Amino acid sequence: MPLKDSSPRPASSALTPTSGFLTGYTHTLNPYTGCAFKCEYCYVREMTVHRFHKPKLPWGAYAHPRLGINRSLEREMIRHASTGRLAGLAVFMSSVTDPYQALERQYRLSHSCLEVMTRHTPGLLTVQTRSPYVADDFELMTAMGECCWLNFTLETDRDDVRRAVTPYAPSIHARLATLRAARLAGVNVQITVSPCLPYSSLENFGGILLEHADRVIVDSYTAGDGLRGSRTAATAIPDIYSQLGWGPWQSTQEARALYQWLEARLGDRVSWSQQGFRMQALLVTGFKETALEGGNC
Repeated sequence: MPLKDSSPRPASSALTPTSGFLTGYTHTLNPYTGCAFKCEYCYVREMTVHRFHKPKLPWGAYAHPRLGINRSLEREMIRHASTGRLAGLAVFMSSVTDPYQALERQYRLSHSCLEVMTRHTPGLLTVQTRSPYVADDFELMTAMGECCWLNFTLETDRDDVRRAVTPYAPSIHARLATLRAARLAGVNVQITVSPCLPYSSLENFGGILLEHADRVIVDSYTAGDGLRGSRTAATAIPDIYSQLGWGPWQSTQEARALYQWLEARLGDRVSWSQQGFRMQALLVTGFKETALEGGNC
């Protein structure tokens, strides 16, 4: 959608300590504030970063490049390296924005941050996106080896569903082409079905996931919006499901069926909701705690 405000804003820092849904990761990294993809289910619209945005604008109407974030990141990574903590960092990019929305082609902030990471590589960098523009940085990602993973959002294999729920996000066709390119480039790929939207069939959608991913996370609205579905209830999702005859939006039946189908074929390489997002970080941080309910990314 056309942005009403894309003015750059300076970044005072780069890494933010994590909590909540991403417990297990040590830090998040957000090169932009706001997101032009405007996914209807996105939990960020209920967070302070949006509710106190000035000027007051609808979610999806603004995205601000955080200028200088790469320089801040370089200083912070050098500081972590000097204290011997670099290998213990598990960084999630990004938690409240998509790091590869259209502005990235102009500002290259995510690219610049990845360049920093190749010089000062943390124990884990997870890049969460749904954008084909991430392919610009596959070479940087593979340079970090097992320390870098692409978490790529694919909530359904039906583009009519994608258009109804996330009309401003990249098409299913474009995402599958990006996933194929990632495999050819040797990128470590985890597909995040987060949240699971109505799909064609277990065999079709499940087959796509098996073909394109090393690991898969399956999520639902109630498991993943942070407040057991109350955030989702405040969005247009209930009306969309009602109008299109998709059944109760709170149901986890299709998501659970997909998870079980994949588990029979992938074993422990498929995970449910928050635990899936945390499993990579656990290898780095050694954090051990019972999985909590969390939020969609």
